[in-house]
Amino acid sequence: MIVKISASLGICLLLLSFRSISGQTSESAEVFSLGALNEKATRLVMPKLPNVQPRVAGKVEVAVEIDLQKGEVVSATAVSGHPLLRAAAVEAARKTRFAPVLEGFDTLYGKGILTYKVEDFTGRTILNKDARPVLPVIRGGIINGKAADLKKPVYSKEARAGCAAGKVEVLTLVNNWTGKVAAAKAVAGDELLFEASEKAVKETKFSPSNIDGPNDFYVIGRIVYNFDPFARKCVDGGVLNRKALKLPKPVINPDVKIRRESTVRVRVVVDGKGNIIFARVIGELHPLLRYFFETAARQAKFSPTPGPGDILVKGVIIYRIRSNGEIEN
Repeated sequence: MIVKISASLGICLLLLSFRSISGQTSESAEVFSLGALNEKATRLVMPKLPNVQPRVAGKVEVAVEIDLQKGEVVSATAVSGHPLLRAAAVEAARKTRFAPVLEGFDTLYGKGILTYKVEDFTGRTILNKDARPVLPVIRGGIINGKAADLKKPVYSKEARAGCAAGKVEVLTLVNNWTGKVAAAKAVAGDELLFEASEKAVKETKFSPSNIDGPNDFYVIGRIVYNFDPFARKCVDGGVLNRKALKLPKPVINPDVKIRRESTVRVRVVVDGKGNIIFARVIGELHPLLRYFFETAARQAKFSPTPGPGDILVKGVIIYRIRSNGEIEN
């Protein structure tokens, strides 16, 4: 079944990329202080002296911000040194690279300082295979038992309505020195439970580990929550498209133009009479489009479920958007 979306005003709404999970953004995450960075660089680019060499001495310091997932410098600003040398130092700093860390999280950033002495302005590139870690991190496995105060997530009305159940795993980054959670991202389980699980983890407190020596490092582990005791009983029906007696297509405002192919998954719950009693888009989608797809899914109709009238079936309805604006279900 296909419906074509027309466009009159040329308003372009882009579908955002799906994430398998919804999680923490850089705005709410900690920005990590990395200190001196020269010895932590895997690829340290040296500046070049300008054509007219000034008679200067000393050093140039450049404050940089690093994307910790990619190990790339995303911004650089000279904070000290001779003005004639600053531009070259900034250019070199932007080309410097570090070993990626915290890849499992959403984008996290760290700030530190690259320092160049005037005699280092050679234009060379130094590859350091034994670079110190940009952020000291150890792996901790499942860390529920290491929490001094493990917060419990709230089982929301939406989660109950959507028959959300099972275990949720939250990737957790703990500042060992302070015992605070620096970042949390749900990576497995029912998406309807992710937000509550992440919120609980961020409020959880840990005690510094009993390790001889400095305790100023981070621990990456997983906190696991089990929501089964709270959930209502539902039968998992999987993908429900071909089981529908009636499956309307989204009616999109004609002023909206979609030019990107994508798949939209709508989580639904069907009651014993075959009616949709719950519908939520899973993953990220522009709010205007989310409304259209959820509205269409609520109008789907299925055969009544044999047995007691309180039997519920949970599943997904899948819609595919083509690059020409056509929708298939």
